[in-house]
Amino acid sequence: MPWDLFYFRRAFKNSMLKNKQTQIEMYSNLFPKQTNRALSHPALFYDLYDENQPIQIALSNNYKKFVKEEKILPIRSTIKRFEKNGIVLSDDTFLECDAVIYCTGYNKNIYKFLQLIQVKYDSLSFKNKINYNLYKWTFHPDIMNLAFVGLATGLLFAGIELQAKWATMVFSGKIMLPSRLEMIKYINKVEEETNPLHLTLFYPNGGHLELCDSIAAEMDLLPNFDELKISDPHSYDLLWNYAMCAPQYLFKEDKEFTLKIMNQIKAFEKF
Repeated sequence: MPWDLFYFRRAFKNSMLKNKQTQIEMYSNLFPKQTNRALSHPALFYDLYDENQPIQIALSNNYKKFVKEEKILPIRSTIKRFEKNGIVLSDDTFLECDAVIYCTGYNKNIYKFLQLIQVKYDSLSFKNKINYNLYKWTFHPDIMNLAFVGLATGLLFAGIELQAKWATMVFSGKIMLPSRLEMIKYINKVEEETNPLHLTLFYPNGGHLELCDSIAAEMDLLPNFDELKISDPHSYDLLWNYAMCAPQYLFKEDKEFTLKIMNQIKAFEKF
């Protein structure tokens, strides 16, 4: 099961999964080899008791199999240089290889771009690399005709689609952005709540889904869940207790399609 289909659901928002010990037990059960130093490949091992190592699990049908067969070599190192048939690592180890996937992390910075278009941004503080001083990771308070899409950590495809839809509705005049003061208040609130050293604040639940729902609220795409729980318990169950996906944000526009997809996800989880 794709990890995002498992974790991103509204029912987890206030659940025990935010308890560290509960997460440790869950990950130990789901990934017995990757969380066991004796059984795991050294480069794939996650020490669940290391406070400095965020829990970030990704699933793949072939990755672990290819690692075991040494078709993929996961290396935690830096590259000293590339050569014709391979690479030399920082410790001068040579590895012959056909392709290199160079994982550099998520240290993005929009300020050079803002400088190029001569936008003043010094009125806002910048405390971490995650929120970029953008309103809901999309709009800058001082730039009404520009939207950033896909920058937020963990936004994934549903969120990126929502950002794009929101931007086009703003640019076309169908909806209005909040005042500059309201956007700055939101940004400052996020900065206070965000620890830049621990991306786990956005995983496995909470940040991604909350951000998507928050952007969807700007376009009035979600039902009132308190009312839906009473008027339509089945729809409420599917939207609240099962994995979030993009079709959920079409519920008001095409309820039949949304429920069709959500029933498939429910059946998939039982399988």
